[in-house]
Amino acid sequence: MASMAISTVVVMLLSSAMAAHASGGGEKADNTSLVMEACKNISGEPFKVGFLPEFCASTLLSEHRSAEAKDCRDLALITADILKVHAAAMVGKVDNMLREGGRIATKDKIAARALRLCRADYGGMVNTLQICHNIIQDFGRKGKHGPTPSELPECIEKTNHNIKDCTAEVCRTSVAGTMAMANEILEKLAIVSKALIDLFLAGKKDGN
Repeated sequence: MASMAISTVVVMLLSSAMAAHASGGGEKADNTSLVMEACKNISGEPFKVGFLPEFCASTLLSEHRSAEAKDCRDLALITADILKVHAAAMVGKVDNMLREGGRIATKDKIAARALRLCRADYGGMVNTLQICHNIIQDFGRKGKHGPTPSELPECIEKTNHNIKDCTAEVCRTSVAGTMAMANEILEKLAIVSKALIDLFLAGKKDGN
């Protein structure tokens, strides 16, 4: 009974996301079904991203490239690229928080040290995600010289380590609340991207 209830909620969430997207214009509606099916599938076994179907759908449907996506590989590329943009934005945000003469830089040395570590984490994410983009894109297209299946999810998983490291670094500082909200979005994007990769690889294994 519990699983049926969860499935019902997922369908309702995805339906509301689809309706919201459709009301924004009809030119992308032809590819909405791919996004909806993918986001619904990662909410169940074996991916268990049960708390993210609406986030998955709204994120992908807000990106114009989803209209040209052919499969879950393309959707994973889109979410990975969105994650990279967010990580780069966090580098800029941390730089602003640490600007010379600001309160944190001059009066809160503990928070400043933690933020500098977070800046390194976010910068590392940007670099890693560029590599991930190439790995995902090249998979299956360069023969034996291309990336192996395990490299795709492992690459995205590295960014989750960066996010968790930053969260741990700031958890007892004055900026913990601000950073937690930003890191939550980054973590959701990383989880969705990895789940879409897993879904793509599962389809390849099944011959789809």
